[in-house]
Amino acid sequence: MDQPDLCSCSGHPCGSSGTGPGKFCLYIVSYAWAGFGATFGPLLLMALFWKRTTRQGALAGIVVGGLTVLIWKQVGLFGIYEIIPGFILSLIAIYVVSKMTPPPAESITKVFNETERIMNETRN
Repeated sequence: MDQPDLCSCSGHPCGSSGTGPGKFCLYIVSYAWAGFGATFGPLLLMALFWKRTTRQGALAGIVVGGLTVLIWKQVGLFGIYEIIPGFILSLIAIYVVSKMTPPPAESITKVFNETERIMNETRN
């Protein structure tokens, strides 16, 4: 007796796409991972390591990263996994928009500086 595809057992059409067992599930998970990675990954890094990141820059990075993944996946340029251009363009958007807008409030930079100080003390 053949083992059923776990995706099709759950009532989800993943196993019945005609591309083989689990292939459609892998495609969807890969697409979702690229979307989340390119949308929130650059923002997380910039927010943690660059105190000049602004709310507007963060929003720009989220939008640019997400749209890049959606468009890149549909166009399929150069056969490159869509998280790579999405991540890079999101980083650029965060940086450029943050530089074009007023810096974060002093209360935010104080928290950033204090956290940085604590982290440096912990390392030593």
